[in-house]
Amino acid sequence: KSQLVVEDEGSSDEQRPLPEIEAKLCDKKVLLRVHCENHRGVLVKVLSEIEKLNLAVSNTSVAPFGSLALDITIIAEVRF
Repeated sequence: KSQLVVEDEGSSDEQRPLPEIEAKLCDKKVLLRVHCENHRGVLVKVLSEIEKLNLAVSNTSVAPFGSLALDITIIAEVRF
């Protein structure tokens, strides 16, 4: 598990953490946990990116974490 930090161009020393992503693999199943900022359409974007990785989403759970963040849990299967 790791946390990435990025600086926006044009901003001084202000740092903004990127989404935290955790992945676990068991046989052909993948468990993903994403902790990210709550923006309109973020879940659709996450699911779209997962589909591009040849993963078939079988279950999704989304819960607010505070007022500005989301905790997204996804179970997907690897397609060959």
